[in-house]
Amino acid sequence: MVEGIKFAGQQLQPVLDFIAKITAEVGLTKQDLHTNLTEKETLLRATEKEVDAFIATKSDEWIFGSVKKTRQERVALLDKFSEAIAELLKAKEIAEDIQKIILGRVKTYVEKYITLGILDKEQRLDGRSLFEVRDLNVEVGLLPRTHGTGLFQRGDTQVLSIVTLGSPGDVQTLDTMEEEGTKRYMHHYSDTPATYGETGPLRGPGNRAIGHGALA
Repeated sequence: MVEGIKFAGQQLQPVLDFIAKITAEVGLTKQDLHTNLTEKETLLRATEKEVDAFIATKSDEWIFGSVKKTRQERVALLDKFSEAIAELLKAKEIAEDIQKIILGRVKTYVEKYITLGILDKEQRLDGRSLFEVRDLNVEVGLLPRTHGTGLFQRGDTQVLSIVTLGSPGDVQTLDTMEEEGTKRYMHHYSDTPATYGETGPLRGPGNRAIGHGALA
């Protein structure tokens, strides 16, 4: 594999040299995307730097100071940062439209330091090592009048699977531009907002549910 990479690099080098040569002959410089920023963009970037520095000072204490195993604890962590950052922005009299943008990105800012904790210190938010999976539990035969049932649990996540058996005539016929044949196994995946402890509209399955069903 290493030899293959070296060989590919050798074949690419003449092309790279040619690109460097014509770039020098043309004499153009790369456009600096950080120039000609509007006043709002400049203020937003400066404020983001201040918020990032604030989160960095609180990272060890608030993020990794205690183990957070449940989703509720992780949500509480984000709420704590949001409240503190909101107070910080108000104290600095930052414009309301900038405050709204910053507060809408708090999760992204905090996740940066969660990731750095994993990469730099091998720390995880829930106290697990890098090679440790969440607690797993499986139960079967929960519902008495179905062909088969199983309850799978990983950490706080639970999935109840219900099996219905059919005759050979129940197979799905596939006749598309890309595929032709039959499909014997079909998996319907339903994840309503209530399954995440949230509220929301009840609609047909989205991309996430369809993807999970296809993986199964």
